[in-house]
Amino acid sequence: TINKHTSCKISKSVKIDWLPCVETKGEGIFFTLNEDTIRKWEKHAKTRCQKIIDNYAEFNSTRGWSGNVSPKYILLHTLAHVLIRELAYNSGYGESSISERIYSDDTTNGILLYTSSNSSEGSLGGIVRNATPDEFLMTIKGAINKSRLCSRDPLCRESSLDEGPIHTRLNGSACYACSLLPETSCENFNRLLDRLILGDDKLGFFGGLE
Repeated sequence: TINKHTSCKISKSVKIDWLPCVETKGEGIFFTLNEDTIRKWEKHAKTRCQKIIDNYAEFNSTRGWSGNVSPKYILLHTLAHVLIRELAYNSGYGESSISERIYSDDTTNGILLYTSSNSSEGSLGGIVRNATPDEFLMTIKGAINKSRLCSRDPLCRESSLDEGPIHTRLNGSACYACSLLPETSCENFNRLLDRLILGDDKLGFFGGLE
């Protein structure tokens, strides 16, 4: 029934078999990294990642928040960011149109990069075209190679993890010229990023990738 204020009243005896929702259209790529290779890499990059992890724990404690993070998550999160930047360059979408979802626990990992829109603009096919094995390998190589340099180097590369306010020490080498994304794309507010753990010859997971 509708009352005089035009608000809808539904009797408690009426069963509702639907929920309010928004239908969206999109496309995406989901992939994982080899767990054994990640474990070997963690031994080399643990010291650097631990500084970011410790700073993040301090940041959370000052706000009464909880949450743990691992070197694996920092690796996956940074990789997702540089791939979004590369996909935006190759697929025709803007960076703000591509979002990330990181899956990381003790035994598994995964990265989902996707678009979502209530119009056909979310499913233009540009990301799917980059998802074939050959194209995706080229996308990864392009993203990693670009991550090795930044227009703000050496300032970006030598960013301090020990000095400054705690909120400025939640990333390693990462800035808007190389790794940061629009806030709509990132699931963690552009925190926990370090491009050195991707392509650096000593610390990088993809250090030998050409």
